[in-house]
Amino acid sequence: MDNFIIGSLVVGSLSSTIVVKYASKRMLLMICLGISIICFGVLSFSMHEANYGAPDDEDEAREEYKHKLRITFIVFICFLVIAVSLGLSTLAFAIAAEIFPTYMVSSAIAFAASFGWFANFGVNMVFLDLLDDSEGRWYLWIILGSVAIIIMIFVIFFVPDTSGKSPRENLIEMLGEEYIETEKELIKEYDLRDPDEMDESV
Repeated sequence: MDNFIIGSLVVGSLSSTIVVKYASKRMLLMICLGISIICFGVLSFSMHEANYGAPDDEDEAREEYKHKLRITFIVFICFLVIAVSLGLSTLAFAIAAEIFPTYMVSSAIAFAASFGWFANFGVNMVFLDLLDDSEGRWYLWIILGSVAIIIMIFVIFFVPDTSGKSPRENLIEMLGEEYIETEKELIKEYDLRDPDEMDESV
């Protein structure tokens, strides 16, 4: 099982270095989130069926059914790892680097990484305990799938397609005229260059 997961992580990470150059980052992130949501649903179903499925079958038929569920679980956990390593674990930082101005990129990505590790810590605190519980084994995947749905809704409504655009263009698309006015005030206050000339430097 560990070998399958590590192999999937390597495949997803290497694929991201190639695909991200040619595809829309926002669209790719939405596709990976969609795949993740499907995987969470299938994983939850397979764990539920492993506990409660085929109660009236003979022992041999029940074992065969559970064997198929185990195969299904391994296949979809690999798809999930590939989708996450191709999507959230790389594209979130790539999109952030194309939204924030140069002087803010390091701080923004450091904050995002810190929040991510804090969330990982929270999940790891309860993950194994939930897996040890017969009910928690399938509730866990429903909870994670719900989080993925919330993330997808956020991406649809609040994350622009950053590919091929400067950070300033992306910020204007996200914040509108308010950002332009704020930018002009900052340029006037700190005696910076004209806003229309900043695209080349950010």
